[in-house]
Formats: sequence, structure tokens, C-alpha cells
Amino acid sequence: MKKILALAASLWLLLGLLSGCGSRYKDLRLDIQAPVTSLDPQFTTDPTGRMILKNVMEGLVVQRADGTLEPGAARTYEISPDGRTYTFVLREDAVWENGDPVTAQDFVYAFRRMMNPQVPSPYTGEFSGIAGAREVLAGSLAPEQLGVWAKGDDTLIIELEEASPLFLQRLAGTGALPCNQKFFEGTRARYGMDKVYFLGNGPYHLSKWDNEKAVVLAASQSYWDAGQVKTPSVTLYVGREDPKGKFLGGGSDCYQLAYEDVEALDRGRFSYQTRDNTVWALTFRQTQGPLADTRVRRALVGAIDPAGIAQRVPGKYTLTQSLVPREAVLFQQPYRSQAGIPEPIGFLGDGAMPLLQEWLEEQGQESISGLNLIAPQSADLAALGGYFQRMWQDHLMLYVNLEVLPDEEYRQRLAAGDFQMALAAVSAASDSPQGTLALYLSSATGNAADYRNPEYDRLLAQAITSNRAADAAALYAQAEEMLIRDAVALPLFSEPTYFAMGRGVSGVEFAADGACYLKYAARE
Repeated sequence: MKKILALAASLWLLLGLLSGCGSRYKDLRLDIQAPVTSLDPQFTTDPTGRMILKNVMEGLVVQRADGTLEPGAARTYEISPDGRTYTFVLREDAVWENGDPVTAQDFVYAFRRMMNPQVPSPYTGEFSGIAGAREVLAGSLAPEQLGVWAKGDDTLIIELEEASPLFLQRLAGTGALPCNQKFFEGTRARYGMDKVYFLGNGPYHLSKWDNEKAVVLAASQSYWDAGQVKTPSVTLYVGREDPKGKFLGGGSDCYQLAYEDVEALDRGRFSYQTRDNTVWALTFRQTQGPLADTRVRRALVGAIDPAGIAQRVPGKYTLTQSLVPREAVLFQQPYRSQAGIPEPIGFLGDGAMPLLQEWLEEQGQESISGLNLIAPQSADLAALGGYFQRMWQDHLMLYVNLEVLPDEEYRQRLAAGDFQMALAAVSAASDSPQGTLALYLSSATGNAADYRNPEYDRLLAQAITSNRAADAAALYAQAEEMLIRDAVALPLFSEPTYFAMGRGVSGVEFAADGACYLKYAARE
């Protein structure tokens, strides 16, 4: 069987080479600013890694940028009348790039890896509704008893504790991608860390991985739907100087642009898509020191007059009281229309001082020193940071050092948790409220605030398994209110994201998290 598949893959390659001769479609070129840290689908959370995985791997179903689902490695699926049992039939022509067939066992193994209590995946929260998942994570059930099993090579069955209408969308996410057990075990704990330790099954395969220069994706001739993939290869340049200049000068084909840049675009040369998926917030690192106390954080928030923020935020931004972006949807309806707007702490002025004073007296201190606020290089954000400094001096008699950092240093400091307060972008990982709120889970690797609250974790676990829109919206609203009440972050404004494409480029689909889906992309 393996020999037959290998021969089929070789024939596909030959046909691809022959058909590629004289093709009118050109290679795509994109810039990525952050290197790829890992391509292990059950553990990768960085945006660059997730974007690449969307294109070099394929799950049971695929979610397009407009939210619709289409078949992936599974050609059909059925949902039981009670909504608890999902049965997937895999494609006979779905293969890994080494020629091995993609089997139901590959998905079983991936889910068991994810729920390993010794090394739990950051995606466990999304799939905690699978039968036995919580018990497996707690160590009271063996992974083999998880409600995911194979019936032969081509049939996968997943059983849920309760019906969940959003379960299919979750199966389109990174954590639910398959894992070839034989290949994984052969990597000896280096899976997804290098090109030779990675195996894909998507429309592209990983041709080159050089974090100093570029990551190259080449169209996979073994992919079951290879005829739909028009682009021969995609080059992702890593950390090039002046990527905007490169794009405007024709040196790349897609780029995420700022508002000012979009206004200046020559519409004859460029087109763009817009996503309202980013909220800027004053984020508090809660690991240690004064900011570990809710009263101190509430005092800092209460000392800031929202009217002053409004005066300093340009019209290109929209003021917000919520960390969840406006375009978030829940059960195919706008989330905001179901959950409402969270109640802010509000401006306390000098009334914020008693909160701080209470903590100071408990600590036997007269004042707090050594607090810092970091911000990226932006005139708008620097002005906002300076305003916060003055508010804290006026109402709390507190001096905070403002550090406006070069972008790369800022990103490194933020990722390492090397800050006390930060003006930081909260970018949704999906169109649902879960995509934003899950960033503050105790287990979330992207939890910049280092917020750890078991009650908050419980609310999100309930929300994601809820099968009624009203119930899910109420739970998410409670979780939002908890973030505001605990002064985890102060929402400031939302910023639209503009994804521009050069002339002749079509079919590039941008998800809520900015990741590009390139299966249908083309440059003529």
C-alpha cells in the first residue's frame, strides 16, 4: 500500500512539474516580522506559526475567512440527533507529504497528545467538552478513554459531554490538526522544531525554514485538491528592513498596513481587506510587586479620565470599553448585541487615592517607586502614555517611567513579560469572543497580563461548551466583567487592520488573527 501511495505521489509531482511549465501564475512574496518558534500544531500559539500551519496542514474541516466551513481531510461528516456524536469519514486520497495516508488514528493521536495531563496543550480549553476530557486532564482517566476513537482507518468518531453547535468551527483550528504518530515518535521530542522534524498534509509543504532569511512554502503535489492550488511557491521573508517600503515598491505582494498608508494607496495598484480585530489596552503585569494587588491596579485605572483619552485618540481609532472586538460573533450573530457593553471602573480622580493608600498602609510603605510603562514607537501611543503619567502624578502622587521602545525590543519585552505596564494590542485569534477572552486563561501562553483566576477559567470552559446563544453570551459577559473588575487591562480603542494586496494578486484570505489562507491565492 505504501509503495502504491509513494508511486502516486511521484506521478503527482511529475504532472505538477509538467503542468507548471508556462503557467501564468507567479510566486507569492510576503513579509513576516517574527520568526517561527514551533510548528507543533498542538502547542504552537504564535501568529506566524499558526499562519504557516493553516497552509501546510489540514484538519477535518477548513474555515474560510468569511466564516464558512468546507471539507478538509474528511470528505463527509454526520452529527447525531442529540448533537453529541460526530462521525467523520476521511478521504481516500488524503495523504501526508511522505506518502503515508492520513488516517483516523492520526486525529485520535493528536487529541490524546493535546489532553496529556503531564504536558497539557494551550488548546485544551477549546476541547474540554469532549467526553472524558476533564478527567483525562485531571489524571483520573487514561488518555485512551478520551471520547475520540477510530473505526478502521477512514472513520473518526468524537463524542461530546453535551451538544455544542460551535464544535465544528473549533475543529478547524490549529489544535485539532492531525499528528502522524510514527513520524512524531521518530523526531525524539523535536517535532515541529525544524524542517526535517515536520510532516504536513496541506495544500503547501514546508520547502525551506530559515529564521534568518525566509520560510518557503511550495505547492504540494500530493495534496488531494492540488488542482486548486495555483501559486507555485510562497516566500515569507523574516524580519526584512522596511517591509512597507518593500511592498509599496513591488518587492512583496501582501502587507498589513496602517490607516495612514491605506489613505495614501494608489487604488489602481493595490486592493485591501479590512478587519476590526484589534483592541489596544493598558495591560498590567500581575506576577509580583504592587500590581499583584487588585486595589493598586484599580487605583491606576480610576485615576485616568476617559475624556482625556478621547482627546488624544485620532479619529482613525474607535474608543471602546471592551477587550472583545466589535466584529466578534456568537452563533452567527454579533456578540455585542447579545452581551452588551461591560461596565467600566470609571473615573475616580482623587477618589482613586484611598485604594492605593490602603495597600500602602498594609505594606508599611509611604509610596511606590520603580513602576514602568512600555509602549511601541508611535506618536499616538507615546502621547497617550505621557497623559497617563500626568494623571497618576496628579491623582496618586505616583511617578511612572515611560519607555517608548523600538518595535523589535518592544515585542521581545512583551513576549518575555519584562514589563509592569504596557500599551499593548490585544488581537483576537478568531471571530468569536472566545478568541480574545481565552488570551487571559491561566493556561494561555499568550497571557501577557499573567492573569490567573480559576473562576474566570471556569466561566470560559462553560461558555465554550454551551449550546444556547443566550447562555454562552451571559457567561462571556460575566468573564468580561471580571476582567474589568479585576483591572486586568483597561480597554482604550479599537484599531482596524488593513491587509493590502498588490496588482494581480487575488484569493488571499485573511483571518481575524491576521493569518493568511493561501490555498486559493494567485498572482498573475
